[in-house]
Amino acid sequence: MATPYTYTIINIPGASATLATAINDSGEVVGDYENSTGTGFNGFIDHNGTYTTISVPGAGSTQSNAINASGEIAGLYTDSTGHAKGYIDDKGVFTTINSPYLNSYAISINDSGEVIGEPGYVYDKGVFATLNAPGAVETDTDAINNSGNVVGSYYDTNPFAVHGFVYYNGIFTTFDPPGSTATFATAINNSGVVVGYDLVDASKSGFIDQNGAYTTINPAGSTATIPTGINASGEVVGYYYDSSDTVLGFIYDKGTYTTIAPKGSTETILTGINASGEVVGYYYDSSGEHGFTASPKGHPAASTVGDLLTSQVSASDLVPGISMTGSQAAQVRTTTNTFGPLDTASSFGGGAVFAETTHTNIVGILTGNG
Repeated sequence: MATPYTYTIINIPGASATLATAINDSGEVVGDYENSTGTGFNGFIDHNGTYTTISVPGAGSTQSNAINASGEIAGLYTDSTGHAKGYIDDKGVFTTINSPYLNSYAISINDSGEVIGEPGYVYDKGVFATLNAPGAVETDTDAINNSGNVVGSYYDTNPFAVHGFVYYNGIFTTFDPPGSTATFATAINNSGVVVGYDLVDASKSGFIDQNGAYTTINPAGSTATIPTGINASGEVVGYYYDSSDTVLGFIYDKGTYTTIAPKGSTETILTGINASGEVVGYYYDSSGEHGFTASPKGHPAASTVGDLLTSQVSASDLVPGISMTGSQAAQVRTTTNTFGPLDTASSFGGGAVFAETTHTNIVGILTGNG
């Protein structure tokens, strides 16, 4: 029987769009919000109902993509020239991830502070190393677990051949579900269970790979399924397209599917799940784009304090920058890179460190049942 969920809607006052991108096991949520003029993004963290704006000093826009157990945040910002760079925010101190690429960004961070990003790289305590799968013309990373196992996908010399991989300690292990013509690994839990999606006869299906044993993930009525996360219990989240091309979120737990879609939503994307089964994502409705969390009923909603906390985000919190729509921001996090890998691995010294200039805003949250 599917578990009922309680939805908490995240809307930053004064923002034209709000996206929630990740949640840690403490229920802290990170994401991005677009200012009212649609000319720039800031990141945010929601800690027990208190929202803190994340803005790298001097950046045109800042986006927050991931958060680990200790609250370290990884993401991207645009510099004064409009180029994208990865960053780590450790309790208000920002570190730029220096990269040999013109554009790069951080995607995921584990509990040891190891970061992976695009174009494929691993960054650990000031050391930057590129990742290039043998024979690949492009290598894309998607997630890293607490053991340092990295998953992603690479393109070989055949432009239509894409393979999943697990990388650990200098070794790439390639995998493809049976019959797959293209494999995309998107997430890995601390037990080493991998999820992703593949193409078989032009059909896009999700999968779980547990030590080479594959389970197909396809909610009833789906025409394409994209898993995006897996927690320690093996619960999988993602989104799927139904026969009318509507996008819906889903949770898969030991053979049971639960559809996740806030009331009034026309498109729902789930981006992560924590150990308690709380999920995070964003959705579109007639009024725009909104972040949200969904908690199993009977479990406290993520980052909820009291019934309603209200305040306003001031205009100074919304940093002007590059023009980017909500859908374009989502693409920055999910599409493969087009910058191309380096030919050899490289190492660079620690990133520049900036002092925090942001401050905390307590904003409203709405709770309801979907």
